[in-house]
Amino acid sequence: MPEYLKERANYHFYEKQWESVASFWMNRVLKEIPLQHLAVEDVINLIEEDIEKRWKAKRSDQSLYKKRKRLLGSDEPAGHPSRCVLLTNVIKLSDYVQSSEADKKEFLSSIVDYVEAKAKETSTDIRVLLSSDADMDNNEASEKRKRIDTTGSDGVTRARGGGASDTNEFDDHLAVVCTLSSKEKAATVIAQVHKSVFNGRTVVCRFGFEELQPV
Repeated sequence: MPEYLKERANYHFYEKQWESVASFWMNRVLKEIPLQHLAVEDVINLIEEDIEKRWKAKRSDQSLYKKRKRLLGSDEPAGHPSRCVLLTNVIKLSDYVQSSEADKKEFLSSIVDYVEAKAKETSTDIRVLLSSDADMDNNEASEKRKRIDTTGSDGVTRARGGGASDTNEFDDHLAVVCTLSSKEKAATVIAQVHKSVFNGRTVVCRFGFEELQPV
């Protein structure tokens, strides 16, 4: 392992990974003819890049674990932990109502695929809920949007900072509810999906009520 790597903050991670990753790449060099023409420095770079990807993946997993733990340990504002995830602001209600049945199915399929990709499993139940308060005034909608903008994906409310906001008008009159296998899976989805962008809209994602689902 090159000496200059000792200067990196994550040196000990490199130290633990180097032997196994280097062996993997050396075996590839021996077996794959195109790689046999690489200079030693190039092979070392490949090993470094591989380990760096593993480091980033580890950090990402740790961050997700912490967010999930916080979500499972609190009732507000992400809701009481349950197996259900409730997504709003994914489409404008009027657009959904006016769309064809085929377009509605396509929309639902795409948002469910989005959730299931994060959960890494198939939903056991899917529902579309339409709000009866479609006449809510703009001030109330604005207040709801303000609360969303100050709530992080871990369920913690923070002061709103600068930066670009969702250019689409906030609309939570339609919700998609997906039931997963466990509260942990639901928390995993919320940690990744809340405040993410889907079809140009900033998604609001929280725990749903399990009693909304058919028995």
